[in-house]
Amino acid sequence: MALNSITQILKINKDGFSIPFLTIRCFTVFCEQAILFFIPIYIYSLTNRTSFSGISFVIEWLPTLLLIPYAGILLDKFPTKVSYFLIDFLRAIIISLLSIFIIFNLNWVLIAFCSSILAILSALSFVCQEKVLATKFIGSKFVSFQMTLQIFEQLGTIFGPLVGVFFIKKSEIFYFLFGCSTFFVITSIIMPLLLKHSRFHEPKLKINNFKSNVIKQLYSSISYIVKNKPLLFIIFITLCVNFTYGYVNVITPFRVITELGKSNSDILILTSYAAIVSIVILIISFIFVNINKMYLGIASFISIMIGAFVICTSTSYHFYIIGYCMIFSLLPMFSVFIRYFRNIFTDKELFSQVVSAIVVINRLSFPIVGSCIALTSLLFNPKYFLIGCLVFFSLFGFIAFRILKFYCEMQVDLEVKTIQTTSLLKGKT
Repeated sequence: MALNSITQILKINKDGFSIPFLTIRCFTVFCEQAILFFIPIYIYSLTNRTSFSGISFVIEWLPTLLLIPYAGILLDKFPTKVSYFLIDFLRAIIISLLSIFIIFNLNWVLIAFCSSILAILSALSFVCQEKVLATKFIGSKFVSFQMTLQIFEQLGTIFGPLVGVFFIKKSEIFYFLFGCSTFFVITSIIMPLLLKHSRFHEPKLKINNFKSNVIKQLYSSISYIVKNKPLLFIIFITLCVNFTYGYVNVITPFRVITELGKSNSDILILTSYAAIVSIVILIISFIFVNINKMYLGIASFISIMIGAFVICTSTSYHFYIIGYCMIFSLLPMFSVFIRYFRNIFTDKELFSQVVSAIVVINRLSFPIVGSCIALTSLLFNPKYFLIGCLVFFSLFGFIAFRILKFYCEMQVDLEVKTIQTTSLLKGKT
């Protein structure tokens, strides 16, 4: 009986997952982000010291580092779609528990530990998503459905923290539940309409349109990396974006409360202004989604970095919100850019494994490094973000490139051996 119910919720038809599944998925992301946004501020208010908030991040993410590899093994013991449902169901339970712990002012270490479990489940949920989508959809249909799913998840990521601000400011569960139910209703209405009209095409942007030799050289260099070292290119750019996202995700709650959210009217303005800006950016993104995915990805990457810089350096209320919305609204565009490389991998299972690995790397890299640099910025000066970025990309970039170089050399050796073996077999026959 239970398995039949799960099958109905996870029913896959010609247009993708069922509407109930998509709605529940977006709702879970929304609640999750609201809770995770609240936790650093809650711990800060309990301990009254930023250093203790730093300890909470260590407690929150250390289990993630230790348990993700073992949790990944457990996934193989269940069918992917069933695992997907069970993981999201567990996420909903943990979110409920965290809400109860916060209401009754329980120990902050327990709250941080539950946050780490939520982070693990979130990472595994994304891995399951990629496995299901990579084996089910092909070409433009894959991009179309993935784009729809990502946009609604990112809307949950945008508006979840804003409801979290209400939750913090009022210290009442009512506002949190009200925001969740409102988002759930709106998603249920809009989701079928967007799925009905979400049909994207992929026309190519020709090199002849460029006039500058510098742009041509840049294009040829990037094209060479993309064609010859696609995995290296994907991981490097994705890590850059997720590192920035992690930093902003950590520092935003502190800045909203300490600098922006001084009164209830400020929070209302913040919510409505962010909603308007996010929707405008998403509409613009839809208009430009038909250009070549590589240019789309580069544009998204640059815009996300500009948004992070604006958040770190601006003192203006309006510029801060624009920077915040730039990052979260453009993440779906960047997601489409990553899926562009699906055409390079003829083996669907290989692509699924590569994307799963990238997802796990992202989930482990951005919170830890982002948290450290965010806390440094809070203790000293936001401009230390630039120094932190430089150190991060110098050290981590060097290590990552060495590992990937070794990986690529191993792949080349393997291909050479395969060719030699094939030649010998042909010679014998």
